[in-house]
Amino acid sequence: MTCLKCNALVRNIKLIGEFLNVFSQPQILPGNKKNAHMDKIAVITVVRDYEMYTRLIKNNINFQSAVLYDLDNTAENKSISVRYNEFINAYDFSQETWFVFCHEDWELKEDIAHKLAFLDKNSLYGPIGTVLLDQKSRFLLRSLGGVKNSDKEGKNIRFYGRKCKDGTPVETFDCQCLIVHSSLIEKYGLRFDENLSFDLYAEDFCANAKEKFGIASRIVNLKCQHYSYGNIRERFYDSFEYLQDKYAAANYSYSNGLITKTFGKKLSLPIKRDTQGFINSLKRKIYKIFNR
Repeated sequence: MTCLKCNALVRNIKLIGEFLNVFSQPQILPGNKKNAHMDKIAVITVVRDYEMYTRLIKNNINFQSAVLYDLDNTAENKSISVRYNEFINAYDFSQETWFVFCHEDWELKEDIAHKLAFLDKNSLYGPIGTVLLDQKSRFLLRSLGGVKNSDKEGKNIRFYGRKCKDGTPVETFDCQCLIVHSSLIEKYGLRFDENLSFDLYAEDFCANAKEKFGIASRIVNLKCQHYSYGNIRERFYDSFEYLQDKYAAANYSYSNGLITKTFGKKLSLPIKRDTQGFINSLKRKIYKIFNR
């Protein structure tokens, strides 16, 4: 009888171990039901400020498993879309690779290899994106994912985005970080629109992939900080008008987190920005003030 109880206890311990093992595994997104395989990681950055690039990317321990490509833009100052395309056109696609296109003022605050290992290679990814939600009487423009924004010195912190699950679909990503697998670029010949020099080239990349090939854009939650709030100049509005013309006959509507406008399929209802992200940012500031 004692042996039977011991055997039962051993079986229960094994079951508990298996249970804990399952729930200790990272979330696997659709398309990755088998064990994950780690492809090469390439971090591609157009650089004008090498001091910032060195501090935030080159010496960032969270990129230790990646190969860094700094595209020197200090002399010619070519547009970011042109530099990115030059990199893609010259790349050897014989080895499958995750491409991480990011700004020189974008800092990753967690290991990226662990996150990319479980992503479905058939989608585009970014840490923060926008979506239009049908609220019957209007469309709500909402930022999903999350990023910590600040000035160049890392002060005046603001938080943007709403928490969501990994793999949540969005329409577009902010240009600060766009992640795409090399196999997707090679298969469909994806490129950046060189008519968009320094603004909205990531939004266009998402819209083009969706319209032409049905490729979805999905959030991958990353702890990160962007040492900029984004600049809205006349060039930005000119680029937005260009997108409105380019996607006038689009099947879907697309948005951007900086302005309450859309490009693509016209909407029949007015748009309102979701203010919850701003409210959450204020709550965090107040909490920090009273808990110093």
